[in-house]
Amino acid sequence: RRQTTMLFALACVVLVNFALRADATNWNELVPLPGGLKNQNGKTYLRQSTVKEIFGTPCAFKTSCQSVTNPKLKPLIVLESVGKFRVTGLKPAVDRLRLALSRVKEDHPTLYEALGTAGMLCCRAVRGSASSYSNHAWGAAIDFKINGILDPRRDAKTQQGLLTLYPYMAEVGFYWAAGYSAKYEDAMHFEISEQTMRTWAADGTLFKIDGPGISDCTWPVLSQGQVSYTPPVYALQYLLKNEGFTQSSTGYFGSVTTGSVKAFQARKGLKQDGIVGKNTWTAIWGGENLARGSRNYKVHAVQDLLNRVNGEKLTVDGIYGGMTVAAVQRFQTAKGFSATGTVNEEIFKGLLTLCRGIASHSFPP
Repeated sequence: RRQTTMLFALACVVLVNFALRADATNWNELVPLPGGLKNQNGKTYLRQSTVKEIFGTPCAFKTSCQSVTNPKLKPLIVLESVGKFRVTGLKPAVDRLRLALSRVKEDHPTLYEALGTAGMLCCRAVRGSASSYSNHAWGAAIDFKINGILDPRRDAKTQQGLLTLYPYMAEVGFYWAAGYSAKYEDAMHFEISEQTMRTWAADGTLFKIDGPGISDCTWPVLSQGQVSYTPPVYALQYLLKNEGFTQSSTGYFGSVTTGSVKAFQARKGLKQDGIVGKNTWTAIWGGENLARGSRNYKVHAVQDLLNRVNGEKLTVDGIYGGMTVAAVQRFQTAKGFSATGTVNEEIFKGLLTLCRGIASHSFPP
């Protein structure tokens, strides 16, 4: 028994020492750049011709930072928190950045705490160029600091923290400028890749080209015998259960569901017709703002919707944990909402209808 206790204590010491070593990573240590960075899993640097084609010229051509004046680009520039700090940049790029940093925080908390920024939006020319704008001019790039220190350029090395950050940024569509040619290598710099920007231009992320935005979108109308086994019916049944009705989420809109809807409508002073439209949806959602730590049948509804309409594989348990937050952020990013990871009435409506969240800052192409 004593030997077992000693072995257990020794194992604990080993684990503690391992944690301390991991915690003590020198994120500023300069390490050699890996090879093969020119093409990063099919992603390449953002071409000047591409952003000019999509947006046009962002501002007057000067060497100092100035405000964006392009009327097509300007509505898409936002100032928002990405967790550790606030940035001003292109809305979908800011959302992707926030998502990447949330994953870094979860996997490498000491790196997350060490991260800072030297800026995202800076509408200016490339230093030393007579014709090219910086990709910062469109708010599509960000420069990082590690513990307040910038990575030296053109030295074929990178701070360890930037090397660790790279796959997280690549996963959400950024290109690492460590892949520039040796003459221009700039490991502190990440920019939206050529492929990501072209996808955004084509799929409506940047401009409204494919149907109504959320503010123009109508709530689905559900009634008995018309819409069984569709995602909104399953969600409705979870919401009814949240209101205390004995209601299984089978997806079948029959007499039991109709009875529960009528009883709920009576409770709220609504027309008791058993038809679920805008007034019943907004009443049953009840102004809820779901976030990490929420536990109720509304969380069941959100998890079930994410699985059915966005291909997630969440456990539908009513517990709003980290996996649900990340799944919500993926949906929000894909549909043009701010990737907050929380679900209010607008996001719930987006899950029901799959309408985009960009109507408030859309601009015709």
